[in-house]
Amino acid sequence: MGARTNLQFPRFLFVALAAALFAIIIGGLLFYGYQKRQQLGQVGAELRAIAQMKADQIADWREDQLFDAAAFQQDPSLNRSAARFLAEPDGANEEDLRVLFRNIALQHDYSDILLLAPTGQLLMSLSGHAVECDAAASVLAQAIRDRRPVFAEFHLAKDRSTPHLSWVAPLFAADGQPSSALVLIHDPARFLYPLLQSWPGSSRTSESLLVRRDGNYVLYLNELRLQKDTALQLRIPLTRTGLPAVMAALGQTGFVRGKDYRGIDVAAVIMPVRHSAWFIVSKMDAEEAFAGWRFRSIMILTLIAALIGAASLSGLAFWQLERKRHYRTLYRSETLRRQLSDIIERSVNEIFIFDSETLKFEHVNHGALTNLQYTLEEIKQLTPIDLKPKFTEASFRAMIRPLLDNELEFLIFETLHRRANGSVYPVEVHLQLINWDNRRVFLAVIFDITERKKTEAEREKLQAQLIQAQKMESVGRLAGGVAHDFNNLLSIILGYGEIMLGSVPMDNPYRLPLQEIHSAALRAKDLTRQLLAFSRKQLLEFRVVNINSILAEFENLLRRLLGEDIDLKLTLSSDPLFVSADVAQMEQVLMNLAVNARDAMPDGGTLTIATKKIPADELQDDKKPGMISGDYAMIAVSDTGFGMDREILNHVFEPFFTTKDSDKGTGLGLATSYGIVKQHGGHIWVASEPNSGTTFNIYLPLSSEPAVVETEPAPAHVIGDDSMSILLIEDDSSLRKLIIVILERVGYHVIESESVEDAIRKAAEYNHPIHLVLTDVVMPEMKGPEVFAKVAASHPEAKVLYMSGYTDDIIARQGVLKKGIQFIQKPFTVEGLLEKVEQALKQ
Repeated sequence: MGARTNLQFPRFLFVALAAALFAIIIGGLLFYGYQKRQQLGQVGAELRAIAQMKADQIADWREDQLFDAAAFQQDPSLNRSAARFLAEPDGANEEDLRVLFRNIALQHDYSDILLLAPTGQLLMSLSGHAVECDAAASVLAQAIRDRRPVFAEFHLAKDRSTPHLSWVAPLFAADGQPSSALVLIHDPARFLYPLLQSWPGSSRTSESLLVRRDGNYVLYLNELRLQKDTALQLRIPLTRTGLPAVMAALGQTGFVRGKDYRGIDVAAVIMPVRHSAWFIVSKMDAEEAFAGWRFRSIMILTLIAALIGAASLSGLAFWQLERKRHYRTLYRSETLRRQLSDIIERSVNEIFIFDSETLKFEHVNHGALTNLQYTLEEIKQLTPIDLKPKFTEASFRAMIRPLLDNELEFLIFETLHRRANGSVYPVEVHLQLINWDNRRVFLAVIFDITERKKTEAEREKLQAQLIQAQKMESVGRLAGGVAHDFNNLLSIILGYGEIMLGSVPMDNPYRLPLQEIHSAALRAKDLTRQLLAFSRKQLLEFRVVNINSILAEFENLLRRLLGEDIDLKLTLSSDPLFVSADVAQMEQVLMNLAVNARDAMPDGGTLTIATKKIPADELQDDKKPGMISGDYAMIAVSDTGFGMDREILNHVFEPFFTTKDSDKGTGLGLATSYGIVKQHGGHIWVASEPNSGTTFNIYLPLSSEPAVVETEPAPAHVIGDDSMSILLIEDDSSLRKLIIVILERVGYHVIESESVEDAIRKAAEYNHPIHLVLTDVVMPEMKGPEVFAKVAASHPEAKVLYMSGYTDDIIARQGVLKKGIQFIQKPFTVEGLLEKVEQALKQ
């Protein structure tokens, strides 16, 4: 009988096996929990995307409906038809209104349109049904009070079997009192319910609910997929807090779990519909939502059990312990290597490994192949130099030399990569030297920085625009200051020139040179007016003018501006188009549009400027938002240039937006033109297509006042009264002497003051009435209004006439002269000064 061998299970092996089993179980449970959270997150993300999409679509639809209702409320044609029907509800007026309602219903898919009295009484129904208007009547008072359309919630009328929604738009008579109300009825089965019932992809239990709180219940607003006749019929008490619909009514949002109206476990996402009391509940049966998870959980549990069994069996095989441990180590190493390899392959960044000597690529990840559009076989025949057009082999080797010499641990630089098709894109390269398979190789991680470059370029562009705008503001201030001083000089030239022309006989040989000097001064006067307009320091001088006359007088300047290779065509209306406008500002608008047109036609073309009268009845067919009813003068400026696409058109009037190079424009021209037209109570729109030219349409309200007829100035006829005293305050001595000569020649008594202090002192010492203070606005010591206030303290009988080469908020607000202020713009003529003095004295 042989000896019995007693084999003991080693203690250290038992401890090791227990530790391994514990690690497997804990790790498996953690992995199980992680996978479960991943599945929940995936289901929640899908439901959240669907709920958000539907909530946004419904909110946008509600806003569109309110916008349409507001448009109908302001529609002059609809208001006139309703007014006629209310005044005389005969067959013809009713039929006209019914035809208009029918067109609106067909165009906007309304199931019915009602006309209610302000009291809520039904006046007319497009369908002819005597519909009870409880829901509309309940919000009618609010709509009339707010003078805007109001939304009426889902409701059921007694003679209707399906829910409907209403928008109530109040209509007002000419005296502003409510005359009636328009009720636009929408059948949700036509749009809203199909929108809710649709679901991206295939699912047998998913659906979207539209609910709101109704007292102590949650009310289902739409027909349900899994239960019929529920719209506005199904109410569930808020005490059933486990239902996602009840959670929504109680204010909870986001991903939830619970039971639906059938008592089935569901996963759902609750999303509020903005600007409403509605909630979207997008849900799916938990059985369907987590079907994939059940299979995965079984696999995970099976894997854990298998690992436990494998560890147990390995512990029992003592004699194979070292061998199996070795295999386990190899397995783990291979798993880690594969995981790392998988991470590298899945990376969207480009990852390269290339030889430090030959520079040949040895490994390239999938992201690099995708970006560069090469196959693996093709790219392994290349080197980094083939992908980087900015480098030669010598320059690239010189750059990587510090890495090879261990002077640097890594390099980061920006360059370009060239794809297989020849296109290039900017990249940031992170390069380092590593050991791989006992060899020195380079590891390069490449980041596509196209978007970052675009952002940097946009930031640089905005900075350049800001600098340009600041430069233009500085130039504008300089122009205003130059014009102020220049106007003083021009006033002297014009004044003495007129005095001399009045004294020199017609046959005198010096008369012609004097007339030329006077004419040149007048042209310089126009030049300063343009400088002041540029610096925004000139008053807006509104007067009734014929817009055709402005274009005719501006034609020669436009032709010189455009050049010989651009044909200018004027097509002016045969009817005069009288508008209230500032001529200089309107010329500025035309100048801006002409400059843009010229730049859009570098090889020549045609610029057409046409005018046309748009009567109020024609305006209805092409009325734009914001335009009020009335007659308009239209100016159409059309070119045959490059044209613009839709993206540019959306920004064309925005300040600083320009498609020109940074040294060709600031992007302020069209924004300025837009502002000028708006200041005139007008509107401007643009229509354009790429390669089809551009048309700007300007609409200016026609004036009912007669045009101001300008005549040549008559010879001076103002005769002053030596009993009338005028206190003159002007810091320019030459101009002051000229004004004294002009006033004293016609008989006025002038009190000359050399400074502000001198004027105040002389006024206080003067014992006779001072009838008029003639003062400059801008002076070094004190502003004109302040000086007059001090003079008026001792001479309350004095009146004032201001003069200046430019204006500011001292006597004007936003470019328009304050009421009651007498003002004369420098440079002025002799006759102009005398007329202004006479007007001020008679005020």
